[in-house]
Amino acid sequence: MSNIVKFNENDIIIEEKEKEEKVKYLSESETKRVIENARFCYKVVFSLLYELGARINEVLNLKYSDIKKINYKGKNLIVMRVNNSKQKIKDYKEIVISPEVYALLLEQQLKLGLKVNDYIARNARNGRADEKHTNRYMKRLFEQLGIDKKFAHTHVFRHSRAVHLLNAGLSLAELKKVLGHKNINNTLVYSNLSYSDINNKLIELDSILK
Repeated sequence: MSNIVKFNENDIIIEEKEKEEKVKYLSESETKRVIENARFCYKVVFSLLYELGARINEVLNLKYSDIKKINYKGKNLIVMRVNNSKQKIKDYKEIVISPEVYALLLEQQLKLGLKVNDYIARNARNGRADEKHTNRYMKRLFEQLGIDKKFAHTHVFRHSRAVHLLNAGLSLAELKKVLGHKNINNTLVYSNLSYSDINNKLIELDSILK
């Protein structure tokens, strides 16, 4: 994925409370490479983090009972019921997951004999996954894949998903709902990478002088 306007490679600069912070993200090819090369249990976790655009604790708290089948405009879809962990009260959103991720979840459930009320995110010992060990594994995996370890944090999947969805044509208002932001200003930080789409659209327009 090439971006016409960017600061340093794969960095977005956010100004918050007069402090600059760099938010890391992966390209689509890097994201796919990380997920495909992860151990099976972490492949499940990383896939959910990415497709849901979720925070790590939101994924860690998912249970098989949170998988729902719905019919939307005549199409049968699989959605995950995700609780927005940033809210003091329960605030659920339902996000569609791909058939491939759903198949991963079912494969894991069958292999481990997990029940409907069991947590989905597992570790290498088939116990419940946690953030510390997941980040530790990510650092090892990124090193093996030759990807800078500064990107090796679970939140990188959320940032990457946000960038990729914007590049795919989602509006900021739609992205706000996916990410579960209450304030649109939190979503606006990703608009720094929307220039590539703007330029692509401008190229397709006829010149005023034509």
